[in-house]
Amino acid sequence: MFYYITDSLWGIFDGLNLTKALMADTYFYYAAMASAVYFWSSYVVSYLKDTGLPGRIIKTSGLVFVAFEITALFVNIVKPVFFWFDNEGNYHAGSIRYVALYIQIAMFMLSSIQVFAVSLRSEGTQKRRNQAIALFGVTMMAAIAAQIGYPLLPIYSIGYMIGECFLHVHVEEDEKEESFCNLSRNMTIVSSMAGIYFCSYYVDLKAGTFAEVENRIYENNSFIGRNGNAAETLEKMCEHLVMPQYAKEMREFVNLDTINERLTEKKYYISIQFESVHLGWAEGYFIVADRDENGKLLHVIWAIRTINDEKEKEEKLLCNSYIDELTGLYNRKMYAEDIAENHSLTDGEDFVYVSMDVNGLKTVNDGLGHAAGDELIRGAAECMKKCMGSFGRVYRTGGDEFIALLKVESGKLESLKKDFSDTTAEFKGKYISGVSVSCGYVARRDNTELTFDEIEKLADKNMYTAKRIHYTSNGIDRRAQQQNAYKALCTAYTKILKINLNENKYTIISMNTDEQSQDKVFSEGIFEWLEMFAKSGQVHPDDMEHYLSNTDRKFLCSYFTTGKEHLNVSYRRKIGDGFSPAEMKMIPADDFTPDSQNLFLYVENLYGNS
Repeated sequence: MFYYITDSLWGIFDGLNLTKALMADTYFYYAAMASAVYFWSSYVVSYLKDTGLPGRIIKTSGLVFVAFEITALFVNIVKPVFFWFDNEGNYHAGSIRYVALYIQIAMFMLSSIQVFAVSLRSEGTQKRRNQAIALFGVTMMAAIAAQIGYPLLPIYSIGYMIGECFLHVHVEEDEKEESFCNLSRNMTIVSSMAGIYFCSYYVDLKAGTFAEVENRIYENNSFIGRNGNAAETLEKMCEHLVMPQYAKEMREFVNLDTINERLTEKKYYISIQFESVHLGWAEGYFIVADRDENGKLLHVIWAIRTINDEKEKEEKLLCNSYIDELTGLYNRKMYAEDIAENHSLTDGEDFVYVSMDVNGLKTVNDGLGHAAGDELIRGAAECMKKCMGSFGRVYRTGGDEFIALLKVESGKLESLKKDFSDTTAEFKGKYISGVSVSCGYVARRDNTELTFDEIEKLADKNMYTAKRIHYTSNGIDRRAQQQNAYKALCTAYTKILKINLNENKYTIISMNTDEQSQDKVFSEGIFEWLEMFAKSGQVHPDDMEHYLSNTDRKFLCSYFTTGKEHLNVSYRRKIGDGFSPAEMKMIPADDFTPDSQNLFLYVENLYGNS
């Protein structure tokens, strides 16, 4: 605009023969021309977002040209090298003036080539816009070339006007139309969101204002209003809508000063969950509406929806993860967390620890089926809840194992024990009549010197004592049953070992005599024995690689530390003159830890010689 003003004044001053005014205006005219060239160079680079070498060259060239022209104009005051006026007021162009125009031609050519190159990689409306910008440069090149030959004609200005027509029609109007379409689309999206969100607002970040789209929270809009200052209204929302314990976090979330850095270009929305005064659980969203060419946010959508149903489902899932499915009691996970979090259990507060184990589960399962076994477990759990639930928490920690942590007054513990014993004996089900549970009770008040872990172990010990008494009083010889099971197990396997992977040691639990012979490469180290057993010809050659890879020390040490519960290695072993199928099984022992990897190793011959 300043350039056009100086060009217009030049004609007026020339017509009035005001030589001094004409001289001053000419200085401003060339300074405005130089500035226009610089601004154009900067515009091209900014529009293309060209941070590479071509962009830096174009922008630097514009700055250098401004410096060159301003310097030449200062020199012209002392020695006319750019232009001068004779005594009759006639304008004369100096040599530097032509140099400046040729430089401008070169600069417009450089920028046009760069924009044309970018347009080849563009598509649709963006391609058309880039081509319009390049045509501006071509138009100016032609106008400057004509201006060189006709210095007194306003050809340079005409070139700018034609070029600006290209920009106005194909760039500015195009972008306005696109912006309007984006705005319309965003408003359509926001309107469609009204069915999902209880309230939604279109926020203009530049102006700091908002426009209401939907509001079903406050019908009278007493403090919100339908439009106004966005920051103030969001602050009022935090005050009136959000429960006090969430207000601080909410104020930080709705801070519009930081919204740009939180909603980066890779994010389309950010959200926060909070408890509302009127809605219950709710979730607030800032959703990107549109950005400028530099990626800076222009508009966002602020919306709130209720999430009560989702929270309810979430709480149910959380609850289910702590509840035993069969009995409805708390599970081992809850027990572990309660012990870890409840410091009163370890700092001396009074409680009663009860270790419980259901009697006869295996007998019921084997004789009446697993449906009866499940009924036995559920029946025991019902009795525990009925008698102990009001005093504390009851957990199912294993198949037939239960724990209770109770707050029972000293005088009431004995009556609780009797009540529980009577309740289990009177239980009636579809498959079973009566439930028997062995219990080990330990009260902290009677064992103040013990740690929690020691109380836990004492309760287990008392429970096993009660179980032994139960089986003895009912004429059941569990030791004989265990001995018979042990004999059957030893008969089924050629060797049973307890091995320690870390120490490369083993203990023989049961082993056939020939397994300790020299031809079986009997060794003191378990890994040396396993390796030499295969390499001495005891394993079929086709199974050698599989056997060695699965009995390798490094493999086994890493295998079981990842939580694996068993390893089966099938192979053919030498029996007499042939090979017979066999299977080696390894399972972690009860005292297995990553630092002391104790396992049981079983070897079973599956068939006779083959």
